[in-house]
Amino acid sequence: MTADQGVAVCMSTHIAAAVLDAAFMREADWPVAKSLKLIRPSLPILLLDGRDATRRDGLPVWIDAVATKESPEDVLARLKELLARGSAAGAGSALG
Repeated sequence: MTADQGVAVCMSTHIAAAVLDAAFMREADWPVAKSLKLIRPSLPILLLDGRDATRRDGLPVWIDAVATKESPEDVLARLKELLARGSAAGAGSALG
């Protein structure tokens, strides 16, 4: 699947979050993450990284969180945090 096809699938289907693998991303322009955020700014994007889940330097604003792909527990915890943040933001905007 190409990056464009992946973005099209994500946009034609309701998804709660996108999980992207850093090993398959080109750090120069992050085309998939950027496209997803431009089309749907509220979509949480989790980047799986084999090196360090605490790294933020050099990551574009389109990446909302990073998880260590060697730890399924870390991936689930970060994903739950992102979804909770999204739910809270949605509830806040509905109230205000």
